[in-house]
Amino acid sequence: MRLREYRRGLVKLRAIYHQETLDTISKLDGRERHEKLGELHGQQAFEEQEYVDQIDQIHSERLTRRAMRLRVPLPTDQDNWSRSNWNGRSSLTDAAFHNLRGAVRKEALEQRASWEWWLKTLGTAVTALTGLGGVVIGILAFMSK
Repeated sequence: MRLREYRRGLVKLRAIYHQETLDTISKLDGRERHEKLGELHGQQAFEEQEYVDQIDQIHSERLTRRAMRLRVPLPTDQDNWSRSNWNGRSSLTDAAFHNLRGAVRKEALEQRASWEWWLKTLGTAVTALTGLGGVVIGILAFMSK
């Protein structure tokens, strides 16, 4: 739920700055417009960073929790983590996020493959036993006549 709120907040913030940019373009000319647009873009980047940091942290938390459940080792090197200027919490860098996501997917696939093998084997055994039971019942029915 938090992720959706931050994404919506980011979209709203961008819409506000887009409208302010359009207003500035229509009202000002020349150097004054250029300076005001630069100021607006700087403010927008500064305010967006809070939302982007929060979104990155939520994604990192979710991925690290999944990795821990699957017993995939987390990156320990400080180069793989970045600290937010807004709240001081750490999140995975883009490269570390990509690598960890790949490792999590690989481990999940391996675990799923193991389960699939057992289910296929069990399914085959149940099918064979059902067939064998039908043969036994057929033979008994034939012999009783």
